[in-house]
Amino acid sequence: MTHLIKVKNMLNILIIGVNPGGKGGVSTVIGVQLAAMGCMCNLYHLASTKGESKIQKIIAVFISIPKCIWLLSTKRIDLVHIHGSMKGSFFRKSIFLAICKLFRKKVVYHMHSPAIEHYFSHRPTWKLGLAKWIFNRYDAIIALGEHWKQVLTSVAGTHTIIYSVFNAVGKHKLPSSNKSDKFTLFAIGEVGHRKGTYDILKIAKKLINCKDIEFRIAGGGDDFDKLKQICTEEGLDNMVTWLGWVEPEVRDQEMVNADVFFLPAYHEGMPMAILEGMCADLPILSTPVGGIPDCVIEGKTGFLVQPGDIDGFVDRILNLKDNPQLLVSLGKASGERAVTVFSPEQFAENIMNVYKKVLNS
Repeated sequence: MTHLIKVKNMLNILIIGVNPGGKGGVSTVIGVQLAAMGCMCNLYHLASTKGESKIQKIIAVFISIPKCIWLLSTKRIDLVHIHGSMKGSFFRKSIFLAICKLFRKKVVYHMHSPAIEHYFSHRPTWKLGLAKWIFNRYDAIIALGEHWKQVLTSVAGTHTIIYSVFNAVGKHKLPSSNKSDKFTLFAIGEVGHRKGTYDILKIAKKLINCKDIEFRIAGGGDDFDKLKQICTEEGLDNMVTWLGWVEPEVRDQEMVNADVFFLPAYHEGMPMAILEGMCADLPILSTPVGGIPDCVIEGKTGFLVQPGDIDGFVDRILNLKDNPQLLVSLGKASGERAVTVFSPEQFAENIMNVYKKVLNS
């Protein structure tokens, strides 16, 4: 539980979500919010999730309940901002929604799910009805861009108030590059099908005769060992490097050493990893899914290829490799977009506007 700067006559905001500084994009977003809005509101942060297993997450919720009640009872909270996703996260967070409503507080839900449509097309009718009912108990929903605002409107109903707010990334000092002679594509995140990691191996297989191309993959997950095994079986160990989960300092070093940030994802919200790649002045090679088209301008800051189009990615990689001037221009435009459209200051202003609208409604 974190209490940042307390100033009289400022809004008192309770933020419920994962701890900043942990794994995943939501943790990064909360960290940016705490840093960017500490001078605009009195912020209280309540960690609602600890551990990886479902049991650990459920236990963490129940441990957090008395803390939540204490904060609502003693800190004159004006509004509660809950960060979460779909699946179990959404229903676990509804416990905090119920508690906050008992205290007559305004509550905003910040939806970070990368696959809302998938969730609503694979659940029984009763569960979908329950989810829609919970959506409408919130005073507002924050979506990661216009695409997700439209999706949430279609699944939650037109009665739900939804605002579009882009994620943000803080521009920070990066380490000096110690780049190798190879053309390097860097990927980071929970490895698996959703992030397109299996496709990276298929793409590497197509490029196996290009000895000056390498793929460096940071992150872990349930599929990590399986992917490493496939990599070895396909003879790709000299072309693909598995870094596992890395600290921010290592991530930044990998970014500045890379030529391209690579994310051939099938489902995404608004990936913080792409914003971090932009912040490192990297061209982005990704897919037009979720909020990614809001981040990447085709042909100006990077390129978007349809998910699963292995040959399309191969062509783009070879094109980028053979055009160093294009790499430089894309990277420069990417970095400029990061510090204008996706700055923490802009994010903080957008969130404050949501708070004001909700409190005045």
